[in-house]
Amino acid sequence: IHHSRMGDVTVQSICILLDLVVKNNFFLFDGKIYQQVCGVATVAPAFTNLFLSWWELTVFTKLEGYKYISMYKRYTDDLFFIWNGSINELNSFLQDINGHACGLKFEIGICGTNVHFLDLNIFMDLDNRKFISSIYKKDTYANNFLHFESKHPLFMKVNLIHGQLIRLSRLISEDSGFETEINKLVLMFVQRECPLDKVNKIRDEISKNGY
Repeated sequence: IHHSRMGDVTVQSICILLDLVVKNNFFLFDGKIYQQVCGVATVAPAFTNLFLSWWELTVFTKLEGYKYISMYKRYTDDLFFIWNGSINELNSFLQDINGHACGLKFEIGICGTNVHFLDLNIFMDLDNRKFISSIYKKDTYANNFLHFESKHPLFMKVNLIHGQLIRLSRLISEDSGFETEINKLVLMFVQRECPLDKVNKIRDEISKNGY
């Protein structure tokens, strides 16, 4: 990779620039200038993906317990996998992961056939041999949607409603669960002074187009 090129920019040049960015983050607080010496800013998501990709290839997939994983997915630094071993073997695997995590700290969030992953609640339906997904909200979740009376352009408010309704249609696998959550979402927008007829119009458009 150090000999590859992207146009007129070498990988070495990118590494030098990246080093400059991640090691020179300064901020002003209470009249004093501080330098960030732990963690990264600005390029954090991209940097995280680069690091985790390296960690997966060189460390994670080489661990002894990895043989018990039948499906594996990752979103940034959140891992999702199906485990075919025992609970004790899973706990040992977690210890092994954290022993080779290169500064990362992983925890397992599982309860029987149910697990929270990002903003999803994923349930394994053993009778029908399928996964069921629904929306997961933390206990601290609050209705902080953009108020409709704000001075933002109208198209931004409409796009927010449109995007959130599409998000529900894609994340919730069961029709009954979708209807329940979409009614909750409509109420949340109404609480933020969005006209009910406008919300329902967008809702009907999404249902008609089959998102």
